[in-house]
Amino acid sequence: MIDFIMDLIDNGFDIIPLRGNHEEMLLEAYTDPGMVYLWYMNSGETTLQSIGIENIRDIGNRYLTFFRGLKFYESIGNFYLFHAGFNDHDTDPFADTYHMIWESRPSYANPVLKGKIIIHGHRPKSLSS
Repeated sequence: MIDFIMDLIDNGFDIIPLRGNHEEMLLEAYTDPGMVYLWYMNSGETTLQSIGIENIRDIGNRYLTFFRGLKFYESIGNFYLFHAGFNDHDTDPFADTYHMIWESRPSYANPVLKGKIIIHGHRPKSLSS
């Protein structure tokens, strides 16, 4: 899937991939060997297999550049897109990248985003939570 997305971008398609927790864990595992085990526990080995390598240290610059360049959010018209969500209690919800890749909520009340439509994924949340 990663190769497919990079090929779409290389061929001029206007897509906006966002950084999520798995991409963040890959980058952390690449720079910190102590994080490799956690990444492996979250599909890291599957990622290596799909790329055709056995060790994260062998990941090519093309992939590293792609992952490092991913945005944490995107604003399009009246929409904000996040992988997970944002820190609803922060005066600047765009400064907290941790929440953008890890935390999602069923609703938001931050006045900075009043009138905006928030689109996010990450994990299912019940509206009754």
